[in-house]
Amino acid sequence: MPDRSASGPARSANSPRAGGRLLVLGAVAVALALVALAWLLWLLSSGTDREGLQTTVTVPGAFLLSRRQSSIVSVLIAIPGCLLVVGAVLLFLGVFLRRAARFGVRDRRWWQGGTVVSVMKPIGARAHLLWIAVAVVGWGCLILIPLATSGGGGWPLDLREPESTNTFIVLGLYGGLAAALAGILTVSLVKKLTYAAELRRRGDRARGGGAGKSFWRWFTFRWRFDLWFAAVGGALLGTSWMALLFHDTSFFAGALIIGAVFMAVAVVTAMQYWRAGQALGTGESFA
Repeated sequence: MPDRSASGPARSANSPRAGGRLLVLGAVAVALALVALAWLLWLLSSGTDREGLQTTVTVPGAFLLSRRQSSIVSVLIAIPGCLLVVGAVLLFLGVFLRRAARFGVRDRRWWQGGTVVSVMKPIGARAHLLWIAVAVVGWGCLILIPLATSGGGGWPLDLREPESTNTFIVLGLYGGLAAALAGILTVSLVKKLTYAAELRRRGDRARGGGAGKSFWRWFTFRWRFDLWFAAVGGALLGTSWMALLFHDTSFFAGALIIGAVFMAVAVVTAMQYWRAGQALGTGESFA
């Protein structure tokens, strides 16, 4: 481990076979989420059994410790999201195990940083760009295409209520998620490229961080606030265009400006990551 305060030797989490299996399972979960999303949009657009979708059912609440009443359509809207969460977790663990990750435990107090540290080789810039393209394509399918088809009063504006409202909820929710992911990945790439550029410009001394190291370590490394800003900015920038369908130019302009500000803050702060004195691919958590 690069951190000399570790209480013991670093342990390797490298397990290509297990990682490959998790990657396959994660890809299957994501594929099922996309199929479920496409089926849901078809169901809402077909206009079949409108009353049945509004039927109230009892579903588990937080952490299965409670129950609450929800409509069937609300449950169906949540299914793709649940599958995406499962897929994301499996994909992350798969990549973690396949990319020669190492981790260790440090004896530190909570204000000094995380006690569990992992180091993983970052993906290359080309693979990073590919993932950005995937997120942008998803956003285009869920936001841009419906905007184009709705321009002349077509789908989904031509649907009757409540299917039209539910369809816009689905498109806005998952289109916003794709836009948020695109924002995160884009700012993450900026962080990666500027970090490498600073190392080339400043030499090895940049690896130790720069002015305001404590703050930037807290902001860009421990809590990744730059990526949280990117997520909010991307979601606002990506979904603001839907307001034009309802001729709400005030909401459109406001969301666009706020989203741009969030993205600008995300980019500027991500460019300061080198000041944190932490190598790319390093992460920490509390145990």
